[in-house]
Amino acid sequence: MEVLVPFFGFFTSLMMFYYYVRSKKNNLLLLLYYLCSNILVLTYFALHFSKNPFLEAIFFVHFIPFSYLLGPLLFFYIKYSFKPMKFQKRDMFHLLPAFFCFVYA
Repeated sequence: MEVLVPFFGFFTSLMMFYYYVRSKKNNLLLLLYYLCSNILVLTYFALHFSKNPFLEAIFFVHFIPFSYLLGPLLFFYIKYSFKPMKFQKRDMFHLLPAFFCFVYA
């Protein structure tokens, strides 16, 4: 039953994409935050409840770096909710931990 939670989240993310992508661009950041959090829930499910070492290796190596995107995505969503969305060069510093983790993986 626990495995249904991330798949319900993926379905909800797709519904959000269908309805919110046309309204505001900062809603795309909220969609990506929600999608990354659901990927992380699925990863933790595979790590803790699955007894299959192959699934543990695949999910840990490939999907744990998405956890480093949760903070910057939520920060950008809140930041661009109050002012127009204009990505600046200094905003790239928020994405450095995720970039290093992706390179390391």
